[in-house]
Amino acid sequence: MKILIIEDSNEKYMALSRVLKRIGVKDPLWVTNLQDGLNLIVEEEDKSEPFDFVITDMNYPPAAGAPSDYRSGKKLAEAILEQGLSPKVVLCSSQRYDIPGVHSCVWYSKFGDWEGDLRRIITAR
Repeated sequence: MKILIIEDSNEKYMALSRVLKRIGVKDPLWVTNLQDGLNLIVEEEDKSEPFDFVITDMNYPPAAGAPSDYRSGKKLAEAILEQGLSPKVVLCSSQRYDIPGVHSCVWYSKFGDWEGDLRRIITAR
């Protein structure tokens, strides 16, 4: 299974990566901004090696060196939908959202079982 994580927090990336490794996902790719993420998604589609899932936060920089934008996750889902790209988008954020093009949402909170939710989503495909 091929997964891309778009997240600007190293701590959250490491937490997501640990959960994925426990279910057999080896070496998920990681970028920290929207532009690099979209470029990588398109590159892999062009090589006929698409991602199965993109796990994304909502708030991260639109490009390297730019300030965070709370709409980046929404823009990612919209771009994937508009361009007909194949990965399923899993939004992993501290708030719950209902966004067109998002396959599933994981409420990233110490008050819920976000790890179990993520495992269920990824293993169900």
